[in-house]
Amino acid sequence: MSNKETYNSNKDRVYEIYGIPPKEKKKFSIHHIIFRREGGTNEKSNLCPLPIEQHRALHIKVDEEEGGVWTKIVTHHRRRKNKHPRRRR
Repeated sequence: MSNKETYNSNKDRVYEIYGIPPKEKKKFSIHHIIFRREGGTNEKSNLCPLPIEQHRALHIKVDEEEGGVWTKIVTHHRRRKNKHPRRRR
């Protein structure tokens, strides 16, 4: 199973474990407790749902503490994505 497949499979299970009903999932995003860039995995034990705004605030706080690295990465990724939009099939 690929890393992405493991993540997607575990993500759904994490919502169940935390008691988040399917209709409420869109209000949450899955957070890696130990960030992947720091060696964290996509295992259920390293994932937890956070309300979207809290998840965003957490990453902004971490980014500020790390000197803006996260913002640079995300900005670069978004610029690349906008320059090369996916083709519709």
